[in-house]
Amino acid sequence: MKKSIALLYLLVFAISACSPIAAPTTEDIIIVDALGREVSFDSLPEKIVVAGRQTPMLVNFLYLFETAKEKITAIERRSQSADSFLTILDPGIESKYSLERDAGIEQIAPLEPDAVILKTTMRESIGLGVEEVGIPVIYIEFESVDQIYRDLTIFAALLNEQERGVQIISDYQKIKNEIDARVIQSSTSPNVVLAQTEDQEGAVIFSVPPAAWLQTAMIEELGANPLWIEANQGGGWAEVNIEQIINWNPDQFFVINYQGNGPAIVETISNAPLWKNINAIEKGQVYPFGYDFLSWDQPDPRWILGYAWMAHKLYPQQMTSEETVDIIKNFYVDFYGLTEDEFSEAVAPRIASYFE
Repeated sequence: MKKSIALLYLLVFAISACSPIAAPTTEDIIIVDALGREVSFDSLPEKIVVAGRQTPMLVNFLYLFETAKEKITAIERRSQSADSFLTILDPGIESKYSLERDAGIEQIAPLEPDAVILKTTMRESIGLGVEEVGIPVIYIEFESVDQIYRDLTIFAALLNEQERGVQIISDYQKIKNEIDARVIQSSTSPNVVLAQTEDQEGAVIFSVPPAAWLQTAMIEELGANPLWIEANQGGGWAEVNIEQIINWNPDQFFVINYQGNGPAIVETISNAPLWKNINAIEKGQVYPFGYDFLSWDQPDPRWILGYAWMAHKLYPQQMTSEETVDIIKNFYVDFYGLTEDEFSEAVAPRIASYFE
């Protein structure tokens, strides 16, 4: 059920040995991106633009590195923007949101960036046009845990902070190993449904993630049984109706809402007669998914918080709420450099209701 500690640490060494930055010559620096492309630079980039889909998550990963604040010059404005958090790290972040949604070459080129960061899925729609005018593009993915580790190494190379990259990956693995060591002590394997919710014209719409996505992988890594897995073998969220969820009859039901309305939706579900016979309702184990500035289920630096929080909800005897909150606090202190006072003021009030 679990990857061994030895295998996890082997990944760090493998990533280090296969670093995406080639030995620089007097003429150029080569960085290998997530598509396996060798991207050449005369010198390390000083002006970086982040565009395309999922920019909030990409920027959150970049701000794990000390020099990101100085080197990021423009960001595309998207939904789920974590401005209120990033402002703690970079008071000038708002001025960097200078690209409108779906920005193309006409917005990017005048900025004269040294590098543009895009998701691999954005190459056809945006990336090729940027490449054609001679602007280097670094493509990344950040979809699975292995990709997160690899792409952090790419960011480390791009920012010339290789040691920091290795440290971040090591810290992630240390936290995950500690959680797994606790979870493995449980003899239970709960039946679980995890669904995203949207409010469409007053009706709550549910959808489940694909078998290959991070949300499903985290459930499986924690030894639980994702009941929806056969219903979505595709490549995106799949809508399911209430009758299907009732038929699955989960022991625990995790409700994701990317607008932060999970607690209100869970209250509605828990009090609705239609849902009353589901095991999760009877046991009081319907949970809004952990959320502070963003939901913790996503390929964002906070994925490890989602992993810890789910471990607590699935196995509260092995992972207490106090231990889980300590992991969250230490994450913000160690990964982002917040002080304990900053955590208590800016983060703790946002997460309190997810431990009730």
